[in-house]
Amino acid sequence: VPLNARLSFNLTPAAGVKRYGLLLRTDAGGSESTDIVFTPADRTVAFTRKTESCMKVSNSLSTLTKVMGLEKPMRVEVLFYHDLIDVEINSERTLINRFWNPAGDNVRFWAEGGETTFSDITLRPVTEQPLTFPPSPQREEP
Repeated sequence: VPLNARLSFNLTPAAGVKRYGLLLRTDAGGSESTDIVFTPADRTVAFTRKTESCMKVSNSLSTLTKVMGLEKPMRVEVLFYHDLIDVEINSERTLINRFWNPAGDNVRFWAEGGETTFSDITLRPVTEQPLTFPPSPQREEP
């Protein structure tokens, strides 16, 4: 995955799936990552981090609550930009955070307690465009 990229996909969780998500900016072995975790029963979407030292998810970095429809098919857009990550769910909810491990270059999809289908997956680089501003109006001196 390039440093600056857009990842788009559809997902369809099976009935009863406990959790599903993505390991973002993970290393090749999947031992360290910033994770996006969808939990339908709790109606939450959270950024968490997994470290090699504990080999499990540690504290939540940020969480969206009261997210409806996590048990239904949805479209997800993920923007990777330098050390930022922006996740958009069904063009309705957005969660933004900083990567704690921006050096990883892999993405992995996963599900726990059932199946989740990830489809129509598109990954494309985002090229930086220089910012341009119109000239400031000249101020008259008093």
